[in-house]
Amino acid sequence: MIHRGLLNKEDVERIHLQEYVLGVNVYPHYFSSIIDNDVEFLGVDKRYESTVDGIGRVSAAEQLEIDVSPTCTIVGDIPLTVRESLLPELLKMGDNVQKTAKELAPLGIIGSFCLEIVVTDSLEIYTFEISARIVAGTNVGIGTSPYAYLKYGEKMYAGRRIALEIKEAVKRKRIHNVVA
Repeated sequence: MIHRGLLNKEDVERIHLQEYVLGVNVYPHYFSSIIDNDVEFLGVDKRYESTVDGIGRVSAAEQLEIDVSPTCTIVGDIPLTVRESLLPELLKMGDNVQKTAKELAPLGIIGSFCLEIVVTDSLEIYTFEISARIVAGTNVGIGTSPYAYLKYGEKMYAGRRIALEIKEAVKRKRIHNVVA
């Protein structure tokens, strides 16, 4: 990068480099129930991003000719059913996030969270972000996730799951645990 004029020698001490991992960006969603002391796997989605997802439809020669730089503007989310062989690792990852969160803060994560991961063609999983919140894809295809359906036997999505947690907290007289 120095040779190409993108950085100078003084910049090297202040930079943070990230490796780009080639694969599919996948976003598994979880719900951490403080009432049941459990991490639930609610669903998975894939982001559809503007130029970076569309550029593959243009031949390499034409890409060079039009001098396009890929962008990652999020256009939407697509529900995804992952390979069964990935499920044990995705379940373990959600549990591990909550375990570590509890080590950092006594209650850990309460409610919805999402991992932002890349899955390579050799099925290696790289996590690049944790979103401790409701993310856009958690309500995509409202209630169509087979994973949440297997647990609840009915349609489920992030907003509805939060409502169920509050309802259960009221029933068990533990609303103080979920509402501050």
